[in-house]
Amino acid sequence: MYLIKSVNVNFMKIFLLIFFIFYFTSCKEKNPVFSESSESSEPIKTKYIEPFIVNANNLFLNNSSKSLNTKLVTKSTALFVTMQNYNTGQGLALSSIISGYRDFMGNVWFGTDGGGVSRFDGKSFTNFTKTNGLAGNSVMCIQQDTLGNYWYGTNGGGLSLYDGISFTTYNQAQGLADKIYCITRDKKGMLWFGTNRGVKIYNGKSFISFPISKDSTLQSITCITEGKNGNLWFGTSHMGAILFDGNKMKSFTKNNGLISNKINCITEDSYGNIWFGTDAGLTGLKDNI
Repeated sequence: MYLIKSVNVNFMKIFLLIFFIFYFTSCKEKNPVFSESSESSEPIKTKYIEPFIVNANNLFLNNSSKSLNTKLVTKSTALFVTMQNYNTGQGLALSSIISGYRDFMGNVWFGTDGGGVSRFDGKSFTNFTKTNGLAGNSVMCIQQDTLGNYWYGTNGGGLSLYDGISFTTYNQAQGLADKIYCITRDKKGMLWFGTNRGVKIYNGKSFISFPISKDSTLQSITCITEGKNGNLWFGTSHMGAILFDGNKMKSFTKNNGLISNKINCITEDSYGNIWFGTDAGLTGLKDNI
């Protein structure tokens, strides 16, 4: 009797062990996105877009034929997102996009390389060109002032101010320039313009030159970024970056560690580090200045 009782106890231990292994294995939480189901496991076609190019003030989208691809993916290897493509067939002014801006009302504006500017309200596009009074059809940058007026920098036509009704053009004849590469609104509401004739400021009545270097060859200002501490960074076409701390200027070039002196964009991350996008790569400046 004792032997039989011992065997029964051992049998129960083995049974319970097998039961718990089976229970916890079968009840293992499954990935809610990629778990198997009764649905068809056939591959699903989806489109993906390669990384955006981000400017310090605006969002610039790649428009080359390589930036949009069709890729065959399955549920087990992909994260599914919804994307919609737009071009002239959907009302966009031109399919070549070189700048973008989200306004105070939530509309998105897209500057094109020859077709003017398009405003997207979430449903349809409204386009503005030289025919409507725009200074030029190649729109390189877009910004709003504190009053809600729109400013469009063009490549060769100067600057357009749009008050919601009509356009006013400013160019070299008004003391500005014909090529406007970037527009930045600082924390005080001041508008800064990077042009092919240096840095310009608009005081509400006229444009004032803001010298950032004693070098007379410094002309093209490609980008302007305000840091969280109020410092202003100016990117140049061939002389690196220049910092203005409110009192003095400081220059950063390849001699200081920049990978290139041709600066395309400048941005600040959440840690206060400054990043310089150049024609030769990326340089990070730790902890700001």
